[in-house]
Order: sequence, then C-alpha cells, then structure tokens
Amino acid sequence: MVIFSFLGTLALYLIPTGLLLCFLMLVAAEIWIRKSVRGGTLFVFWDESRNMNYKLVKVGASNTVIVGNETYSITADKRYLVQYPFGFPSFVQETVACYYFKDNHYEPIDPVESANSNQLVSAKMLSNLTDEAMLTATVREAREAAEGGLVPSRQLPIYIAGGVLVAAVVSGVGVYFGYKTYTLIQELMVVFKDIT
Repeated sequence: MVIFSFLGTLALYLIPTGLLLCFLMLVAAEIWIRKSVRGGTLFVFWDESRNMNYKLVKVGASNTVIVGNETYSITADKRYLVQYPFGFPSFVQETVACYYFKDNHYEPIDPVESANSNQLVSAKMLSNLTDEAMLTATVREAREAAEGGLVPSRQLPIYIAGGVLVAAVVSGVGVYFGYKTYTLIQELMVVFKDIT
C-alpha cells in the first residue's frame, strides 16, 4: 500500500511540475524570439551552388543596408513577409520582412517573378506529361532524400523536446529525493520522540 501512496504522491508533484516547466520554456522561447526579431529584416543570400544563407539585420530609414563589409539596396516592391524563425511552431514565429539576394548582387531579386519568367512547362502540363509509375518513383526518391539527414533548423524542435524531457526527468528525480528526505526526517522524529 505504501508504494501506491508513493506513486500517487510522485504523480501529484511530477505532472504539475512538468507542465509548469513546459509552459515556462514556451513563454521564454516566445519572449526571446520576439525580442531578437523585433525591428529585424531577414536577408536570404543565394550563392552559386544554390545554398541559402540567412541573416537577420536591423534596417534603418535608409534604402541601403550594410551587412558585414557589403552594402545592399532594398526596395518595397521586392519585399516578402515570412514566418521566422524557421522550425518553430507557427504560434511562436514572428512575421518579418524578407529580401532575396543573389551572391554578389546589391539589389534584391524577386523569386516569384524570376521563377515565372523562364518557365517553359506549367504545373498542369507537367502533371499531364507524367505517368503514375514515374510519379511513384519520384515520390520514393524524394522521401529517401528527405530521410537522409535533417538540416539544423529542423533539429531545433527536437532539441526543445529533449530539453523538456530532461527538465521533466530532473524535476521527477528532485521530487523523489525530496520525498525520500521527508520520510527519513519523519522516521528520525519518531525515533527521537521515543528516546526522549
């Protein structure tokens, strides 16, 4: 019967503590994101090998922005709004202005306009051209490529979940040792009461 009492007491302390820690971590993440993103503009740089680099910069009143040792020009007609930081749930993300730049170009590009300008085959035409076997093979290859490895921005929720799990385990161990100390003190009080 003592073990059920212990498990009940442990659950009584562990569940609210774990929920409180999860809530506090979520609130802290949201405060950190809002503080770091406020007033920022996301610059996305495409290099020759089609890799993208992201940099969150503060933009002043000028139409030119200095990033590192390079100067970039920005215009409102090539601004996009994106949810940042990537990898977080949508209710934690903030909407920021975003500009896309090719490597060594000072003015932003319009990815939608550049994608539509040289498009020879539309999506409808492509779907009519492909057969089911080709589509199945393409999906299988894409799935295998996606399972190959996670990019760092996609690993962030895994790290957050791992942190929550570690916090829950640490709080559970703390509750366990607290309970053991409490029972030991109670037993010592009974022993000392019998001595006196």
